[in-house]
Parts: sequence; structure tokens; C-alpha cells
Amino acid sequence: MAARKGPFVIVLMSDFLGLRGACDPLWLALGRARSRGHRALLISLTEPRPTPLDLVDFADDVDTARGLAKADQAARTQLLDELRQGARRSGAALIADPAPREVVVAWASAAFS
Repeated sequence: MAARKGPFVIVLMSDFLGLRGACDPLWLALGRARSRGHRALLISLTEPRPTPLDLVDFADDVDTARGLAKADQAARTQLLDELRQGARRSGAALIADPAPREVVVAWASAAFS
């Protein structure tokens, strides 16, 4: 990077699963990159999830499946809130759960701007 001078665009695409509460090193690194004039773009991808009814074989399990789906959605919402706050503090841009077309547009604009 020193030889090419920069500034650079850092693009990080991930589902960020398992990182809730453990992103401080990421924010520190992105903050340092931003302070050196680089730009940062985080793209938080989500994998398609089955509906609660796809998860059950018996009518008795529907309420359990719905409860699990709600808990999963609440955890995802909490993670996205953490990502938004951290990105804002570190000066990074965040695109959360984009449609495939949005990923292509974000990648192209970051790579070629």
C-alpha cells in the first residue's frame, strides 16, 4: 500500500455471524484506515432463511418454529444495530442485507471511484 500511495477503498463483505459483541478490533482498524484517508465500505450479507412452516413436520411444532424464527430475527436486528453504530463511529459506510443488485452497484462504485 505504501508503494501505491492510495487512498484506497476497503470493502468488507460478510454475514458477520458470530461477531456480535466482538467487533472492537474491526472498528479500531477501520478508524485507523479512515484517519489515513482511506474509505471503508461494509456490506452485511444475509443468507436466505426458511419460513417457520418449512422447518416443521407436525402442527405441534409450528409455535416452536415461529418462536425460533423470531429469536433469530431479533439476534440479526441486534447485530445490524451494532454494525450501524460501529460503522458510524469508525467513519465506514454500511449496507445491510442488500439485494444482489445493490451488492454489485456498491462493489462497482467502491472499486472504480
